[in-house]
This record gives sequence, structure tokens and C-alpha cells, in this order.
Amino acid sequence: MQNDKYLLSSLSHALDILDLLNDYEELSLAQILKHMNVSKAAAFRLLYTLEHKNYVVKSQSGKYSLNIKFARFGARLLEHQSLLMIAKPYLEHLRNTFNETAHLSILSSDNRCVIIHKETGSQPMQMSSAIGAAMDIFCSATGKIITAHLDEDLINRKLNETQFVKYTENTKTNIEAVKKDYRKALECGYAADLEERDIGLVCYACPIFDINKKCVGAVSLSGKANHMLTNKEAIIVSLKEATNNISAKLGYKI
Repeated sequence: MQNDKYLLSSLSHALDILDLLNDYEELSLAQILKHMNVSKAAAFRLLYTLEHKNYVVKSQSGKYSLNIKFARFGARLLEHQSLLMIAKPYLEHLRNTFNETAHLSILSSDNRCVIIHKETGSQPMQMSSAIGAAMDIFCSATGKIITAHLDEDLINRKLNETQFVKYTENTKTNIEAVKKDYRKALECGYAADLEERDIGLVCYACPIFDINKKCVGAVSLSGKANHMLTNKEAIIVSLKEATNNISAKLGYKI
């Protein structure tokens, strides 16, 4: 692995230090050097950088340990895992009921809408998506419904920073038109992608709320346009029922 031409040696060594500090309560520079094949100067620079970025903390005795920052990472990971565990049966039910693809997406720390789970239907025409993929905030149903629940100033900033792409003739590339979709989503309780990303595909999405009444994600269902439009009413009812139940299990109360 160490001979991998794509491996960044400095980053690899920094991660090795974090792994070491995860195994030991605290270590001095000398103790860390016993476990690593790097010079003292290199190890010091790595530790200095990790300390500067708040990944490690140095005690008065000169020993290093992981900083509390990792607790925040762990809490966020557990939060997402909890959401996934709660939501997965509902996504499976949506997929089985309509034979279309269901997605679970969240708002990430950089305010992107990211897919964290997918239950794929068996229809021949499917939305091109992958776990970890980011959704456009101006033309995807998920992006619209999550972004619509953000603070207005943040919405304006995000839209001003967005590079609009005219994917299809239905794609809205005007900020005011997109904001109108946001307002409609808030009024109706769901957002729609009506062949705005791919011709022939329609998607509907409903929001998930946590105990603090914050929109933390969305569940969406996407599929062939004629099937989705024909069954729109039933799909929206099922999506709202699913997201209401998920929200309730996260502690949300109207």
C-alpha cells in the first residue's frame, strides 16, 4: 500500500498519527516516533498541523491526544446512521408499492443535498443516481424541498453561488423562478422535478424534520414520467406518510 503512486505520504502519516492516538489515551512525540517511520521534524510538523486544525490537543506535559472535535464527528455519524435505520423500511415500502426508486437525502455540513441511501425499483427507466451524489438545489425535487427550508439569507447566497445548467427545456435557470418553486414546496409540503434534470423522469420529495423542527433531509421517489404523473396523488400521500412517521421517530412534533 505504501508504494501506491496515488497515496499522499504526508496525509497518510497524519492519519496514522490519528489512528495511534485513537488506540492510546495520550502519547508524547517520542512515543509516536516509536510507531512510525518518519523523522522527528516531520512528525512534529504533522502534529503541529493537526493541533492547529483542532484534531489533536497537546497537554502541559507535552503529550498529544485526540481533540473533542472527533466527538462531534461521531455524533454526526450516529445521527445519520439513526436516520438511515429509521427511514430504510419506509423507503423499501415506497419502492415495493410503486416499483420506483426511493432515495434518502440529507443536508450536509456544506449545505449540499447528498443521497445517503437508495432503494432501486425494477422499472426499465431509472434516475441516474448514486449514494454520496449531490443533488442540484434548483432542479431536483430533493434539492428544492431541503433548500426551501433554509434561512432566506442562506437561500439567496446559495442561489447566487449556483452555476445553473439548462439540462432540459424544463430546467429553470432563473433565480426568481426557482424561489417560486421553493415557496410552492413550502405551501404544498412537497417538491417536484418535472423532467427538469432528465427528459422522461419525474421525481417528488417530502421533508424530514428533527426534534428541533429543523429540516434534516428528505425522502424522494423518482421514475418514468407517465407512471409518476398518473399516480401522483397516491405517491404524494405515501411520501408524506413516510416522512411524517420518520420525523415523529426523530422526535418532531407539529
